[in-house]
Amino acid sequence: MGEPFILRDFEVEEAEEEENREIIVYSAGEAFDPLPPVEYVVNILIQKYSTNILYGDPGLQKTYIVMTMGAAITLGDDWAGIGVQEGKVLFIDEESGEHRFKRRLREVFNGYGYTKKPANSDNFHFVTGTGINLLKPSGIGTLKQLIRRHKPDLVILDALQDVMEGGDENSSGDITRVFNALNRISKSLKTAFLVIHHTNRKGTFRGSSAIMGSVDGMYELDGNAKSGNLVIRMDKNRDGEVEEIPLKTEFGYGISGERYFKVSSRSISKPEHNDMESYLLGLYSTGRVLTLKEIEEMTIADGKSFGSAKKANQRLQRAGIVSRIDGGGKGSKAQFQLTQAVK
Repeated sequence: MGEPFILRDFEVEEAEEEENREIIVYSAGEAFDPLPPVEYVVNILIQKYSTNILYGDPGLQKTYIVMTMGAAITLGDDWAGIGVQEGKVLFIDEESGEHRFKRRLREVFNGYGYTKKPANSDNFHFVTGTGINLLKPSGIGTLKQLIRRHKPDLVILDALQDVMEGGDENSSGDITRVFNALNRISKSLKTAFLVIHHTNRKGTFRGSSAIMGSVDGMYELDGNAKSGNLVIRMDKNRDGEVEEIPLKTEFGYGISGERYFKVSSRSISKPEHNDMESYLLGLYSTGRVLTLKEIEEMTIADGKSFGSAKKANQRLQRAGIVSRIDGGGKGSKAQFQLTQAVK
């Protein structure tokens, strides 16, 4: 049975905290002092006291996947072959509802081999349908009180649009207010945030470009949910390497008939490309040189999204498959070609 608690007057609390907030001034010489190593809640992906976003198309099992991450932290188990720091998790669910969330969470723990309640499962807390609004002092205060009460190492918010009710995802002002609040909380209360978000019709993250500038980690979930072959692509990893993490997801039934969901690592022997990357490679395959304008014209003529094509072209560049050959510089028209053809 859930445990209720009483909310305080957070309008007053926020005003008092702002008035008493301490600003620390450093000197340049302190930059030469030894720095502590970067610590992670989830290795590679989520640093301690950071703010992160995972976004992807509908139906890619985003909620399930971050649940498995939370369960791994709770259990001190690897997540998809990646090490985690054992700790506590708080999940703010504004999409699934209590019944669906409990069913999914049980399937996730079943996937880790627990058909009965694990001893440390109480380190995974969740609230559902609270209506927390991070554009209001009362919403920020409620979140703070939950964090102070349960002391999580990771807070998961599902989803961005639901915790900024009345705001506009396309407004840099609204987005900045939300993520400034999360960034302050992460540092002051020593927790990390992972926010679930969605894509737009162009295939990139929905909303203002201020989102990427406001977070420490920006991760795209891509792939095919039916086959279970997914990949996390790092659009931004502030203090780490930009990498790709291939995943394999699986629904199934155990010996006792219990349904489970699990995520595992997926090794690949050669580069795999999504539909848009394969489309672009087809355009490049004859050794031709393409400008962004030509890519735009061809993708639109073929009924495809130029936004997705531009992003796929950037990924192919990062992978060393496509090279820019015009030399760059002010006024230079970007031209691209297969790296093999350049060589």
